[in-house]
Amino acid sequence: IIPERSLQLLTWEELQLRVCGSPDIDIELLRRHTTYRGGYHGWHSAVRRFWRAVSQMTQEELQGLIKFAWGRTRLPQEAQWPTTFKLAPHGGGDA
Repeated sequence: IIPERSLQLLTWEELQLRVCGSPDIDIELLRRHTTYRGGYHGWHSAVRRFWRAVSQMTQEELQGLIKFAWGRTRLPQEAQWPTTFKLAPHGGGDA
């Protein structure tokens, strides 16, 4: 799929980062790519508690959260987000 000559332009670390994303979860990046549903908004008390709890998580716990939400342990790079992280109340739906 990718020409072999193109792969020679990157180190294995750069290629891994571009394909898999960073292993370190950037909470502010996640916040920028979060949308709220079901009456939630950025200053809703439940949302503030959620982000407070997230800010106290270890990288391993953050990776678990991301895996639970998306089935992967890394965030995509800034420009490559296929969808947003969504927060909604239980039963709030995705509308």
